[in-house]
Amino acid sequence: MQDAKASRAFLLAAIGVGVLAMVLAFAYLQGAAETKAANAPKVKILVAAHDLAPYTMLDPDRDLVEKEIPKEFKEWRDRCLVPEFKNAYKGARVNRWIRTPQPVMQADIAASADLELTGDQRAMSIPVRGPAALGGNLVPGDWVKVFALVGTVKAVPATMSSTGNLSVSWAQAALVVPQELKVLAVGTQLSRSRLQITQAAQFDTAAQSEAHQSVTLQVNEAQAQRLLEAMGVAQTPMWLVLCPGTKEAAATQGP
Repeated sequence: MQDAKASRAFLLAAIGVGVLAMVLAFAYLQGAAETKAANAPKVKILVAAHDLAPYTMLDPDRDLVEKEIPKEFKEWRDRCLVPEFKNAYKGARVNRWIRTPQPVMQADIAASADLELTGDQRAMSIPVRGPAALGGNLVPGDWVKVFALVGTVKAVPATMSSTGNLSVSWAQAALVVPQELKVLAVGTQLSRSRLQITQAAQFDTAAQSEAHQSVTLQVNEAQAQRLLEAMGVAQTPMWLVLCPGTKEAAATQGP
């Protein structure tokens, strides 16, 4: 009986020693990893000091703070804003929501642009959003064709009733302007790339992507008249279809 109690006590003691050894080993390995990480070479990037809304004009001293990252992430650092060029970012505008303490990427900085028209060129905005504007993937500099669904109403003899005629309607797709038109602005943005849209989607999971309310197109007066007429009779919003157009090709097109 005493031998059984002694064996049980020995077994419990062995289990306790094993558990203690495992805990100490885990603590040692974790401490060693933290020490190695702390002693590893580091480089600095700039991150948001507070939440930055789209179109915020950057003041680096107020909006950005430095953060250390392992030097082994150098290739990723090359895509971030860095302290060496901190003063160069003053006055630049961000093009998406940046939550603190997210890194601020070079693609998050909206390039400066201006709206310049010459000769018979005109700028005209049309209401278009969501799928009709390529699901938010449209950017300034794209070339598009404009389609609209035009409703048609026709009276036909009644077959189910002896009173009056029945009216049926259907929608027909119509090319509003035969030429490709250049996108000058999407919403209020005169300059943005699809890379910047992708960066925003990757880093801004908490914020909803912007639903563009309008797209500004480069037109002449005849094209503007056709767009206005289409907006007056179209039963649904106009749809933009992306084209591989170029400035040189568009210059040869008629009104």
